[in-house]
Amino acid sequence: MSSDERNSPDCQGRAGQSEETGTQARFSLPSPHLIQRVQRAFDLEVINIQDKGREKWKKKYVYWIPALHLDGKEIAKGRWDASTVLEALKQREATLDSQQSTE
Repeated sequence: MSSDERNSPDCQGRAGQSEETGTQARFSLPSPHLIQRVQRAFDLEVINIQDKGREKWKKKYVYWIPALHLDGKEIAKGRWDASTVLEALKQREATLDSQQSTE
């Protein structure tokens, strides 16, 4: 994903998602069009598991890229689609709503 795509309004917001990638997996990243279909605001951090200092990620995801984390928790690895992301975001929003209603 290019810097412009990562910084576009469609890939900015608050949900705290990260995606682990390897050099060989550049073309297996979900397309910006798939991410745009989610239609919710979120921050997307792409991690190249081949980069120095990413050994922990490489060991965990060398055979399971792309992987998707939401708020530090793995929600998908290997093959996944927009419905996986949407379901995780719905659950997150429900949790946030219930926390706000109890305050």
